[in-house]
Formats: sequence, structure tokens, C-alpha cells
Amino acid sequence: MPYSQLAVLIVDDAATVRACLRQILAPLGFGKIHDAATGQRALALLNEQRYDMIFLDIELPDYDGRILLTEFKKQTVGTHVVMCSSHHSFDNVHLCLKGGASNFIVKPFSSLKINSIVKHCLSKRAAQCNSNTP
Repeated sequence: MPYSQLAVLIVDDAATVRACLRQILAPLGFGKIHDAATGQRALALLNEQRYDMIFLDIELPDYDGRILLTEFKKQTVGTHVVMCSSHHSFDNVHLCLKGGASNFIVKPFSSLKINSIVKHCLSKRAAQCNSNTP
């Protein structure tokens, strides 16, 4: 599936992080890139649109990102959630991956790392889709 048919949601309270991720993701050709500064806004967007990938900060002003991860996983099937944080303790990484995150990225991140994660997640998704085809 071409990226132009895919939608991405960026959830981070820092405008600079949202802008940086948008700047990295836009050249990949995603059809829709939305962002939210709060967990509440992210949940509202999730009710309006299906997302193929979500980049989710752990520390939001109104939500713990790990709790939001659980909510996202309840509401979506097949959506890859990539957790983003500058706090990359073993517990944070372990709890996020155990909670269903597809990956964990440490801030500050590079465009190469984001590109690699996107390709990895979407290739897994394509493989799952192909294995479900009769």
C-alpha cells in the first residue's frame, strides 16, 4: 500500500517535536499527517479518523502516554504506536512494549531512525495483510 493512502497521528505537547516529526514524515508521502498537543485531542481525532501509525509521547499535560497507549490499542486494530520519550529507562521501554507499542524512540531522534521505524512497522503491516489474503 502506498504511503499516500496512510494516515499518521503525532501526539506530543511540544510544538517543536510535532513540527520535527511532521518535517520528517511529510517527504515520505503520507496522505494525512495530523497532530495533537494533548491526550484528549488525540482521542477526539481517533474518533474521527483511522490512523495507520501514531507517534505518542509518554508525558502529556493531561494523560500518561502509557495509559493513552492502552486506550489506543483498545480502539484500533493494526495501528502501529511508536512511543517517544526522553526518559528511556528500562521500565519505561519495557512497559510500553508490553502494553502494545510497536517501538520506542528516544528524544532527540534522527530522521534516519524515524524512517527506519516507519519502514519496519509498515513492512510488518504489509506482511500481515498479505498473510490474511486467501
